Formats: sequence, structure tokens, C-alpha cells
Amino acid sequence: MIADENGEYDDWIEIYNGDENEVWLGDKFMTDDLQVPDKWAMPDMTLAPGGFVLVWADGQPEQGPLHANFKLSKNGESIGIYDSEATDFFPLDTIVYGPQLVDTSYGRLPDGAGLWKLFEDPTPGYTNVPQAVDDFFI
Repeated sequence: MIADENGEYDDWIEIYNGDENEVWLGDKFMTDDLQVPDKWAMPDMTLAPGGFVLVWADGQPEQGPLHANFKLSKNGESIGIYDSEATDFFPLDTIVYGPQLVDTSYGRLPDGAGLWKLFEDPTPGYTNVPQAVDDFFI
């Protein structure tokens, strides 16, 4: 579990920039209803190449720019990230997921491109790919 800046243990969504260029999030949207692509306007910030940002899906946008105006259902639903109104809210990424396990995250392996996997040890803000460990024998 991970706490937000208010000490609350809410659901979170990790966004990863797998591109070689910065991505400005200020004209993008996120939703838990794929029929309403502009439900929550993402914050005016730039995500560096290889960067991660956590969005708290707690339905408390008054807590800060990274707190969405929706919550996630443990019974399953959808999440979508959409481009600007200028592109008619082109879908950048969407997922429909089923019932969730407590304190288990669901993410891609490798980051941003691979298959969706369950993670018993979430890595919020960091890569989902385990780091190699070299064993040295003396």
C-alpha cells in the first residue's frame, strides 16, 4: 500500500511515458467511463521520457492536481486516457478490467507496452520490470 500526500490509502493509476520525447499532459483527459472521455482534465504538467506519475483515483480533486474526480470500482470497470478535444478525444490507452484483489496492482510488463499482469509487490513511480541482480561468489 502507498499513501498519498494526505496520508490516505486510495486507489492510484500510474502513467508512464515510454516515448523518447516529453509529453504535455495539460491537454489530455482520463476517465472511468469510456463513454465520457473528458471526465477529468489531467494536470498542466510535462512527463519526461521514461517518467512516471501517479494519479489518485479517490474522487477528491480538491486535494490537488493529481487527484481525479472519480474512484475505481473493486468489482471492475474501465479506465481511459484520451487526447485533446482537437483530436475528438482520440483514445491513447484504455482498459476494461474485472474484479480486483486487495493490495494487488494491475500493470503492464514491460512498462507501457506489454501484457497486463497482476503485481503482488507494486512499484508505484518505478519500472514494473525487475532489476537484474548479479550474484558474486568468492
